[in-house]
Amino acid sequence: MPPPDANNFGICPVELDLDTVNETLRDASAAEVVRWALGQGRRAIATTSMGRNAAVMLHLVSQVDASLPTIWVDTGYNLRDTYVVAERLIRDLNVNICLLYTSDAADDLLCV
Repeated sequence: MPPPDANNFGICPVELDLDTVNETLRDASAAEVVRWALGQGRRAIATTSMGRNAAVMLHLVSQVDASLPTIWVDTGYNLRDTYVVAERLIRDLNVNICLLYTSDAADDLLCV
């Protein structure tokens, strides 16, 4: 079976001049890079693993655009500490977390 065509999912490649983009963002802060990306006029999401480095990116997203949908795929195999940290980050940073998890019955999507 051939791979799905990205256009079938409403995802159209964006033509970017990478030399220009690199020049524009070379000295930009992380927040400026995120603002630039969100300013491209395309639908956007963030993702997180809720791993040990997740707090940095989630904090950045919360500062730039806390309404940005942030997807966390919970496989159900995370350590207890991951769930403790996740709960704290979601509460303290007030980001728009969409929790995608699997169960024996079905796949579910929950935005909190």
